[in-house]
Amino acid sequence: MTTSPSPCPSPVSSPSVDWRPGRNGRVERSGRLLLRRVVAGVDLAKRGRFERTVEILDDTHPRLRRHPLARESAPVLPGFLANLGLAHILRGGFGAARDHLEEARSLAADRRLHLLELVTRQNLGCLALRGGDSAGAVATFTDLAHRLPADRREALCTDLAEALLAEGHLEEAARTLADGPWAHGRSAQAATLLVEAKLRLLRGDRYRARELVRRVRGAYGAGSLWHGLAERVEAMADQVCAAPRVRAHAELELRRPLSVCRPLPPLVAAHRAVEARPEPWAAPRDPQVARAGLEAALARGDLAAALEWAERAVPAAPGAVGGPVVERYRAALAQGRDRHCLVYARRWERSRYARRLPEREHGPVGGRLAGLLEGRAFVRLAVAGEVVALVVAGGRVHALPLGAPAAVARDIAGALAPVLELAGERPLVIAADPRLGRPQWGTLPGLRDRPVAVVPSARAWADRVARPLPRWRRVLLVSGPGPRGAAREVADLAGIHARARTATRVGEAVSGAAGCDLVHLAGHGRVSERSPLLSSVALDDGPLLALDLVSAPPPEVVVLTSCGAGRFAGALLSAGVRAVVANPAPVLDSGTGRAVAGFHRALAAGAAPPEAVAAHLGRLGFVCLGA
Repeated sequence: MTTSPSPCPSPVSSPSVDWRPGRNGRVERSGRLLLRRVVAGVDLAKRGRFERTVEILDDTHPRLRRHPLARESAPVLPGFLANLGLAHILRGGFGAARDHLEEARSLAADRRLHLLELVTRQNLGCLALRGGDSAGAVATFTDLAHRLPADRREALCTDLAEALLAEGHLEEAARTLADGPWAHGRSAQAATLLVEAKLRLLRGDRYRARELVRRVRGAYGAGSLWHGLAERVEAMADQVCAAPRVRAHAELELRRPLSVCRPLPPLVAAHRAVEARPEPWAAPRDPQVARAGLEAALARGDLAAALEWAERAVPAAPGAVGGPVVERYRAALAQGRDRHCLVYARRWERSRYARRLPEREHGPVGGRLAGLLEGRAFVRLAVAGEVVALVVAGGRVHALPLGAPAAVARDIAGALAPVLELAGERPLVIAADPRLGRPQWGTLPGLRDRPVAVVPSARAWADRVARPLPRWRRVLLVSGPGPRGAAREVADLAGIHARARTATRVGEAVSGAAGCDLVHLAGHGRVSERSPLLSSVALDDGPLLALDLVSAPPPEVVVLTSCGAGRFAGALLSAGVRAVVANPAPVLDSGTGRAVAGFHRALAAGAAPPEAVAAHLGRLGFVCLGA
């Protein structure tokens, strides 16, 4: 029996067996009858009629277990139990499903049925997802991502995307769906279409979501599980534009795994967070809950709470992990094998998510922020329907509506005019929603020559600015073989930092950067849009990855004069570097060397990175990320 039960909620597949019991015609006929019943149950599952599937397979189970067929053909019983366990998952019988799947995995391992054992583990991951352990499900699916054959890719991508949605990681789910085989022209299954429809709704695209849902409803009858789930998703489409609390409930409901009839524990906590309005810093870190809390706080004029809710909208960064996949990625990058680079980057991202770090407990950030600003103004550009600027200045929190996100992103300078009027001449600390892009802040009218620190959140800035400035005793200057001015730039900076070490090779750079006060990188950069920590700067013997600089204790300040260093810089900042100075746009050679030297002299004289950038590099498009 060759069985490949697609995981939840994709239908199980039909078994086939080449079993000839010899001369006993009665045994052979009964075996064929049992197989026909199993095939009938599988066919019903393909049409989404899992209640009937469970009835047929439950009735067949004791007879098959006693039949010689289960002893003569090794895959028959574990394959049948894997199918039966999956059917029980999809009708909500989690206890029976676990029993069947654990027995199937044990039998598959004993009989050395490697593929069947992996498939059963996948179904156990589906059981974990529907039982509320979405993080455990993600870990299971990522571990299986490159161990299952290509014909199971769609089911695994769908399951992984659904688990990521349940965790609230929309961008990760979108990337996972984009990796699926349907991206290359294959038609998607009903489960895949419904997961994509849920993702579209969570992003606010009701029209594409409805189109996907109607495709499912048109393909399956009213008695099918898929038809009922499609109707449930379609009914929520109108709630996406409703009041904050109603929308939050709808979005949390959308993130529940398909075919689940009861809320998962994390989503129960999120519902309570919306209803009970706890202290924002105590609420679950959930983008939907944070958005609802932000909108509700703005509606009732509680700006201090709005600032705290805006903090909860910033996702926690997963940990940085190395390993063999990183070295394979580096080798492929050095050899120019772009397709292999993409494959290894996907593998690394999945393993990184599966090993994410636990979040620390935090209290309110508002009071701490006010005590550390010392004449600065903090600006949080948050999206709550429209873009709202939460400005902390002079001990008070102000809220300024700026307009639709697309309009603000197109004309960020014009949108900031009321913010700058309120902030006066104060230096700025800016935390902007990623949907507003990565502008060159120092070149904007009103911000030229003004110290600006760009940070992911108020808490990230407060954690960094509370640390004393380094004394620049441990300095590392790194240059690559190109562009032509890189080696000359490093030689000039060695005259400013008398005790600086230099490096041109990856090993020297990695060992020298650990715990350093200041690292300066000059060379050709390559940006990894999918995995920022895999962005690189070319050195003499290969690429130096952003990940290399944070695998050991990270340096305090990193300066990047390579082209396209914005994503590289953001990755370093999220990994704990105090400040990263970089230009999100291509760097011009003319005039840059003199400005960079002036920046380093200002640092050596005791200036903080934002002040040194404003005085020397801001007009060239460089930005100080951090404090």
